Amino acid sequence: VTLAQGIIESAEGKSMLSRTANNHFGVKGEFNGAYVRADDDKPNEKFCQYASVADSYEHHSLFLKGNSRYSALFKLSPDDYVGWTNGLQKAGYATSKSYAQSLRSVIKSNGLDKYDKMVMQEQGWQSTKSQTTTLSELASNSQEAASVQKPESKEQPKQEEQKQEPVQPKDKDYFNTILA
Repeated sequence: VTLAQGIIESAEGKSMLSRTANNHFGVKGEFNGAYVRADDDKPNEKFCQYASVADSYEHHSLFLKGNSRYSALFKLSPDDYVGWTNGLQKAGYATSKSYAQSLRSVIKSNGLDKYDKMVMQEQGWQSTKSQTTTLSELASNSQEAASVQKPESKEQPKQEEQKQEPVQPKDKDYFNTILA
């Protein structure tokens, strides 16, 4: 979910804030006294400036964890991205009424849920997310999946999928520290 938020909020790392301030989440204020000014809701607002992209991601995680508005999210299983995306929208993280759907679309189209599975496996954690049980949930999940799938051409033979090993982060301890 965090990766999807970073992709959306930073325009895939192309936004002015991400390029000039390593700020991939549009976090306002100062970080260790550093900031840049940019127009947003008001002209000339302060936005956190980070020494690295990693600092931006860590600060974002700490912001969510330290804000009571998002406390219900941390009762969900870490791999319940549907619950997390719905919870972020419900808690008012973004004003877009389709924010949760946008996050899920980015997660699905980029296979970002594999990172949750990798971390869960490395930590020896079991998923506690509840299974989809209602017909409306099943229909909703089917519609979401269909909206991000690309139609196959009938003229070309279907190629076998090649299994790719997940890319291991260079510094796993950093990510484990954030999860702790």
